[in-house]
Amino acid sequence: YNGCIYAVTDYGTKKLENIKYNNRVAVIIDEYGEPWGKNKGIMIQGRAEILESGEEFRRVAELLTEKFPYYKREPYGPIVEGDAPIIKIIPEKAVSWGLKQRRRR
Repeated sequence: YNGCIYAVTDYGTKKLENIKYNNRVAVIIDEYGEPWGKNKGIMIQGRAEILESGEEFRRVAELLTEKFPYYKREPYGPIVEGDAPIIKIIPEKAVSWGLKQRRRR
């Protein structure tokens, strides 16, 4: 959504504490392959913001609930302002391995 990555977390987690201390983050999405040289993935680096309420929080909560229906019920949901913060990652750089490269036009 809006070119950003969003993830719901809980208050009191180490990751939330770390983001409050230093908002520079990296996310890795990878797929293990056999043999080991067939691994592929992407590392996205950027800045994190913590969303706890507001219009963007509500819209992202709605989108996450549509995509992941388990957020509609306990123990995962519903996603409510003031109950579970959403981490917003604003990508600044990406590095990939083992993926087909798209040519820029």
